[in-house]
Order: sequence, then C-alpha cells, then structure tokens
Amino acid sequence: MEEKFRSWMVRAEGKQEATATNYSRAINNLSDHYSRFTVYPTDIYSVNLEQLAQIKNSYESNGRFSEVGNHSHGLN
Repeated sequence: MEEKFRSWMVRAEGKQEATATNYSRAINNLSDHYSRFTVYPTDIYSVNLEQLAQIKNSYESNGRFSEVGNHSHGLN
C-alpha cells in the first residue's frame, strides 16, 4: 500500500519522488509512534476511514500527540 500511495502522490498530485517518499516515511513513523503510545498495533495504511479520522485528530494542534504532529513543519 505504501508504494501505491507514493505512486499516487507523484502521478495524481504532481509531487516530486523525494516528497512522496518523505510523506510515505512520515506515515510509517506515525504508525510506529501511534502503536507505541496506544495499546493498538497500527498500520495507518490499512485502517478504515473512521480510525484514520481518530488518528488524524490525535496529531492535530490540540490533539494528544500534537507535538509529534507539528514536527518537521507539519509533515506529520
């Protein structure tokens, strides 16, 4: 799924390969972080939209993990 996401970013969004790679790495890092700090092993690439919304809210500016979400100029 990661490769599909990266390809989609390049093809559909017009992102550079390096940018797409950085975003896909960020998703992996967030999956690892979320898994470590919750009781749920999580692969963000495979969650449903409801779970994704909950995870996203956790990394927003007022969320539980906002300090991680703001890292690297909001890349996460």
